[in-house]
Amino acid sequence: MAYTDFSFKKVLPLSLFMIVLSAAIVTTFAWKADAFGSTPFFRAVRLFAEETAVYGIFAIRHYDHQLAAAAASVGGPDTAAASVPTASLAQAIPVLTYHRLGVFGSDNQNVSLQNFMDQMETLSANGWHTITLEQYEAFMKGKIALPAKSFLLTFDDGAQQSVYPVDPILKTLGFTAVEYIIVAASEEQGSTYYLSQAQIAHMLASGRWEIGSHSYDGHREYPTGPNGETGVFFADKLWLPDQDRLETSDEFAQRVTRDLTEAKQDLESTYGVTVNTFAFPFGGESGINAAGNFPQGESTSEQIASQIYDIGWLQTARKDFTYNYPAYAGFLQYRIHVDHDWDGQRLLAELENGLPKVLPYTDSMQENRGWMDSWGTVQAGGVLALSATSSQTSASSILDGSRLWKDYEFDATVSWHTGYAFLLADATNARTYRDCTFADGVVEIQDTTNASITTLKKRFDSSIKSGDDIPLGIRVSGDTISCLYDGNVVLTYEGLASRQGGIGVQAWNPQPGTAGLTVTHVAVSAL
Repeated sequence: MAYTDFSFKKVLPLSLFMIVLSAAIVTTFAWKADAFGSTPFFRAVRLFAEETAVYGIFAIRHYDHQLAAAAASVGGPDTAAASVPTASLAQAIPVLTYHRLGVFGSDNQNVSLQNFMDQMETLSANGWHTITLEQYEAFMKGKIALPAKSFLLTFDDGAQQSVYPVDPILKTLGFTAVEYIIVAASEEQGSTYYLSQAQIAHMLASGRWEIGSHSYDGHREYPTGPNGETGVFFADKLWLPDQDRLETSDEFAQRVTRDLTEAKQDLESTYGVTVNTFAFPFGGESGINAAGNFPQGESTSEQIASQIYDIGWLQTARKDFTYNYPAYAGFLQYRIHVDHDWDGQRLLAELENGLPKVLPYTDSMQENRGWMDSWGTVQAGGVLALSATSSQTSASSILDGSRLWKDYEFDATVSWHTGYAFLLADATNARTYRDCTFADGVVEIQDTTNASITTLKKRFDSSIKSGDDIPLGIRVSGDTISCLYDGNVVLTYEGLASRQGGIGVQAWNPQPGTAGLTVTHVAVSAL
């Protein structure tokens, strides 16, 4: 007993320490429960530390960039080459899509944190800014105007690594984003991959995030046969093992309807928000895998989704213009998937090249200003070179940003030595356009709709020859199309409906791997 001291001086500090420690523990766990929900404690601590570190690193980085930009502005105006003229108000909007970020580097599928910081910093420094989903929808309906260089930033899957490394960057730059949630995954208890319901609520409370539907539980493989075959929830009929059969078309439609409806209702009731948009899982060219056991599955799912949501997001496959245009926006709209190896300058070039271009337009091909590889191999830089792959008979490229052009003449200096050279006009995408087709001794006017070709008029003319640096042209005005060779009109067709559409070039030869052409100069003038 001689060594035990219960004096007030000894007990009071110890009691205060225990009270403070207990309060800290209770507060910590209460904070964890409120902000992270069922996420395991040590995972929550890691995410908090990660978020804090990214905020500090990016804030310093952003401040340094601002200082450098201010110093550069003192030195005088930028002497870089002038950019392509574009409208001052937005005529169309690009939508970017990511999944999770690789905090410690890219995994060859997802963008690294380092690249994402570079991308967002580069866009911000060059005048780009995010808009909200509400603003996007209002703009596409013609209710509001937006400045040029507006874009919508989206993330799929509801992964924790798509929010915690991202939010500090959004906060620093004043950006916003949309997260597409797999509802069933968000309801899992103790997940270290997906956002919990508490995390989503905490994210929404920041004011920087909105949410949309990425299905209730349609983002995983499902059985489509008795021998372990698997398929896509929104494209394939599923196998019913207890009945030893595939589901019927009606059962497919009922299942898809149930999933999409439950996803919307659960998100809206849980978070008190309106959910009008749906991101198709596995978003390829048409959003979902059509190469399954139900050829009508894709279109059926799209039709059902259009009755539940206002917008269904797909991912562009480089066969469509990359921006979404209000005049042509239906239920299905496109997003640009940001590749894992893009740095800030590459993403900036993609967005700048997609900006709606104004007439007159000239291009000496010294750099790629938006010529997209619809199919085949397309290289731009010095010349625009198209070549078919060994298994293809054609190569094609359309000029991004030319979607709204109407009544113009498109002239190009073209070199080709085999097969056919096409100049495309009135292009709504790489499968729907009108063209003048040139080959040795012949010129044709064609109308192509969803890759179905109709020859409108044809002329045999021995003066038309392939070779180097041949001036070719196509003129579209009202209902009239004219083909020009060496500056002279050689064929005209009247009677087609007038429409807006962009330009492109194409090479074709019936023997695979032999089609090709180069373009050294392009000029487009309004009529």
